[in-house]
Order: sequence, then C-alpha cells, then structure tokens
Amino acid sequence: LPDEPAGDNHYQDFLETVAFLGDRDQADAVARDLTAMRQIALQGGDEFSGRRVAVRVEDRLRRVMCRTERLAATPERDGMLVERDDGAAVFEYWRSAPYTVNLMERYQVKRKFEAALLAPSDELLAQLRRATGLLRREDIETYQRIDPGNAKLRALADDVLRDGADRIAWIPPSLPYYAPQGAFAEAAAGRLTKRLVFSAWNVVPKAVSVLLSYEVERRASRAAGGAGRERYEQRITPPLRFQFENARLTGMPVLGVLYPSVTLAEVGDPWELARAVGGGLPADLGAVRAELRRRIEALLAKLPPGTDTGVADERWYWAAPLVLDDDRRSQLGFRGRMAGWGRGTGPDDDEG
Repeated sequence: LPDEPAGDNHYQDFLETVAFLGDRDQADAVARDLTAMRQIALQGGDEFSGRRVAVRVEDRLRRVMCRTERLAATPERDGMLVERDDGAAVFEYWRSAPYTVNLMERYQVKRKFEAALLAPSDELLAQLRRATGLLRREDIETYQRIDPGNAKLRALADDVLRDGADRIAWIPPSLPYYAPQGAFAEAAAGRLTKRLVFSAWNVVPKAVSVLLSYEVERRASRAAGGAGRERYEQRITPPLRFQFENARLTGMPVLGVLYPSVTLAEVGDPWELARAVGGGLPADLGAVRAELRRRIEALLAKLPPGTDTGVADERWYWAAPLVLDDDRRSQLGFRGRMAGWGRGTGPDDDEG
C-alpha cells in the first residue's frame, strides 16, 4: 500500500511463510511455479500447461495452509464459521495506536524524546503538563479507568470484555469435561473466542496488550475491594516458595498442583469418569468429584499408616501422589529423588 514503509515485499514474505510452514525446497518450488503462471498469463501459452502448474501450486499450498476438514463439517462447507456484524469496528490493518509516547519503542521520535528528557527545557515540561494523550503514573497506581484513546481499541475492548473475559482465566473449552460453573456457566462466556488483529506497526501489539491487560487487572482490583495497585499487589503472594525451615520443608503442598502424577491422571481420566457416573460429556461435576474421591481413598488406604499422635501429617498432601507413582512404577525412582531433596540444603539455598 502507498503508506507502507519502503522495503515491504509481500511476495517475499509469503514465500518465507511457506518455507517456515513447510521447507525451503517447497517454497522454491512454489516460487518457480508462480513465475511460470505469471509468464503464461502475461505472454500467453498453452491453457492446459497453465492449469497444470496452477494445480501443482494448489497441492503444495494445501499441505500447509488449508483447513477444509473443519469447513466440511456442514453441507454448506461453512463449518465453525459465524458471520457477525460488528458495526463500524471492522479493520483490515491497524495503522494507529494510543499513548504512543508512553508505549512506542525503537522509533526515532521516541529516542529523541528520551534524549530531550535528560535535560528538559521549560517549554518541554510545559507541553507535558498540558498533554492529554499520555499515561500518568498516579492514574495507573490508583487504578483509575484509562480510556483506550483509540476508536479501534475501544471497539475491541467493548467486544471482548462485554462477554466476561475479565472474569475467567482462559477461553472456555469447546468440549468441556464437566458442566461449567460460575462465570464459565454464564451464557456470555460461551460466546468467547479468540480475536486476530493485524498490524504493520510495531507499537500496536504492545498498546493492545498493555491497555487490555490493565483494564482486566483494574476490574480484578475493584472486585477485590477497590484497593490501589500498591495494596492490591501486597495481597498477591508468590505462588512457589519452597523453603527448609526448622528441619522441615514448607510450601510443598503447592507441588501437588504442579506434579504430573501418572496414577492420578489415570484414575481421573475424564472420559472414564463420565462413563462411571452414567453419562456423557459434559459430566456432572458433583458426581465426578464423588467418584474420584472414592477411587483416591481406595488408593490411599494401601499406603503405610500414619502416626497415632492425632496430629495430621501434612506432608501427605504433596508426597502421596509421588509415593503412589513409586508404588506402581518403581523404576521412576521417586523415593530416591525425594531422599535427595533433604540433603545439602539450607534456608538460603533457593535451588535446593
């Protein structure tokens, strides 16, 4: 396009994409055939030869860029496609971004601006005080609402956040194992899908991610009581803090969330559990939990008994899955690994 930076070569970009998805030989073959097609189109030639070359190009490209298996899910060959009118918020490319002075990097104007700030003139400071298109520290620290500052970003934020994306941690599954609950169960959550934004500007991805993420964090802070950034961050504790204190390991129950237990994966197979509770997917979460609890209790009953002191041994919360795996697959050597964890470690030994 006329306003694109000098040097953009979409044909070369296309061939590089083919090489990335396939290999260099395939990209070179596509380039040769496209050249032949162009010569036939401009200079004339055998129609049969031209069609044969075109089919060869199609065959090569279909190996890396065709998704007809999803489209063929319906007789109209439009499977998994939904046409929706988003009003005026339809754009091929984004060629603008808000708060560019704050967010842009590697641009000459930003470098010159930062150089000027090393010894700012009175005129520059006066301009900054009057400027309206800047992100201000006090607004961010107190979680004030920040206007997207751009019609396209404003439309994108309205489109995504109106469906409740700020209240769930991930896109809802298309085939859920269990009947969704909470925010996931709401009708709006079921409409969430990914958005693809194209831009030829380096600053656009950063602007989109920064401002959308900030708005989601601002809403989370408000839901947590409306605390400012400093107070909100004080409530967030580091998720992984394994320490050796008073001759015992602390923080280890978190390991239960991370450790990939083969035994628990097998007894918790969602398909098998759904069949066991007498239904298909999505299964009733309460029934699945009850069946899974029964299975795990049966496994734990086979482990050595605890002490008779009446005090619960909290180490079982993280050690039980490893011991269950070791009991089934001793070649994995979990017990030897566990014994090694307690040797040569001290309170300041983060790695240990």
